[in-house]
Amino acid sequence: MKLYTEDPRCLSRAPTLPAFLERYRLLIANCAGSLSPNGKLAILMGDYSDREAGYVPLVFYTKLLAMRAGLRQHCTDIIRFSHGNSSSKKVYRSSFIPGLHDVCMIFEKSTQGGEHANG
Repeated sequence: MKLYTEDPRCLSRAPTLPAFLERYRLLIANCAGSLSPNGKLAILMGDYSDREAGYVPLVFYTKLLAMRAGLRQHCTDIIRFSHGNSSSKKVYRSSFIPGLHDVCMIFEKSTQGGEHANG
C-alpha cells in the first residue's frame, strides 16, 4: 500500500492487512454512528495486489464492514478511472492486470434499526 503520511494514526501506516482492516472497521463504525437516519457516507477505495497478501479486495471489505456497521448501499458503484496515476506508469516484474480504477461507494444509514448489522 502507498504510505500517505508519517503519522502513526494514518490507516496507510497499519503494519498488516488485519491491523488495517480493524482500524478501517473502527473508522466506518464511527462514521456510521455519526450519521442521522437516511444520512449518506461516500467512500472511495481501490483494490490492490500485494506480494505477501496477494490480491486484496478492499472494495469488498468496505462493503462488508459498512453493512456490519448498519449501513446499506444507497446506489450503484461509481467508477473513477485513474489515468496517469503512479501505478499506471509503474513497470511490473510479473504479468498481471493492474488496478486502474477506484470505486466510490455511497452508503446510507438504515432507518429500520440496522437490518444489515449482522451481515
